[in-house]
Amino acid sequence: MSKNSSPLEVKSLKNATVYKNRAIDPHNRLFARRFSKKKLLKESALVADDSMAVLGEFEKFEESAFWKSPVSGQQKGDQHEF
Repeated sequence: MSKNSSPLEVKSLKNATVYKNRAIDPHNRLFARRFSKKKLLKESALVADDSMAVLGEFEKFEESAFWKSPVSGQQKGDQHEF
């Protein structure tokens, strides 16, 4: 836009910009949704791997606590209250 632009030209350019933005908005939203879906799937897989590793550690801890007799007089395999 130049300094000598008429008000009609300025309004026309603003309308054109608004029109273009509205035209590409659905595309941008679709792209954002696809990107978010891919990111969610990737991060969910990472979290699932970590969760399984933590579960394995807890199971090892639980098994070792189960077989140790912290209170005298109890047999191995007896369940304890933690």
